[in-house]
Amino acid sequence: MDIRKYGVFLRVADWGSLTRAGEELGYTQSGISHMIKSLEEEAGVPLLVRRHSGVTLTAEGEALLPILRELVSWGDRLEQVSAALRGVETGRISIGVFFSISHCWMPDILQQFEREHPNITVDVLEGGSGDIESWLTEGRIDLGLFSRQPHYTFEWIPLMREQLMAVLPTDHPLAFREEVAVEELLKEPYIMQASQDASAVQDQDLYNYLKGRKQTPRVKYSSNNDYAIVRMVEKGLGVSILPNLIVREENRDIAVRPLSPAGYRELGIAYRGGREPSPAMEEFIHCTKDVLARMGVSEE
Repeated sequence: MDIRKYGVFLRVADWGSLTRAGEELGYTQSGISHMIKSLEEEAGVPLLVRRHSGVTLTAEGEALLPILRELVSWGDRLEQVSAALRGVETGRISIGVFFSISHCWMPDILQQFEREHPNITVDVLEGGSGDIESWLTEGRIDLGLFSRQPHYTFEWIPLMREQLMAVLPTDHPLAFREEVAVEELLKEPYIMQASQDASAVQDQDLYNYLKGRKQTPRVKYSSNNDYAIVRMVEKGLGVSILPNLIVREENRDIAVRPLSPAGYRELGIAYRGGREPSPAMEEFIHCTKDVLARMGVSEE
């Protein structure tokens, strides 16, 4: 059983490209092709459909994908534990994060983690709640830094309770209020946070906040980039509701006001239940909590 070969197949599946997988892993395209061909011979069925635009999984490849993710995950864990027993630290972890967390927290977290654990590689993927939930469920990532939702069954480590804010153009009539009633805000053209996953709720945190209310946003535009939404509000294209982490450090010409009634989301670290975190995961969790404590981030 060649775990390395399985890992290559996973990266090809994730990227949809032999070339991009090879660039990331340091293999030539011919080397990647050889390993995939060897895996297909081992499986006895084609696993990829090759096109000029890239590659896609066959039905057989789709069926094998979650099993291979589990094998690679346990292989990584075995390697980390074995290395730790020898007094050596090594490993690789994948983290899914919100755009706002990637912008505001990850540079400091990664800087400290690199200083303390230089032999552990960290891959960071950015996305919305639906994206990160899917990545965790599929085993594509080890940890998710995002907002908690009522239906999650992941193991959860709370980090911060964050307030949702009304975001408006500075010349908007509601911008002159100390706080903005959500009923009035939702009458305006709205810019929605979107997910990369078309089947997911566009903004799960907004959905939770508005649940039970009769009004829904008058969506005029949507974007999966939080900072693009801020820029669109600045240009007068509409209003939005965004977490404080996104807008508190933005030097944009926008008005940010508390909502009435107040709304919040809980940010934290999630990983799949039923197993203990790997040594590398445990170190990353510890580093994250340490950095956020120094930054003054609180669970309250």
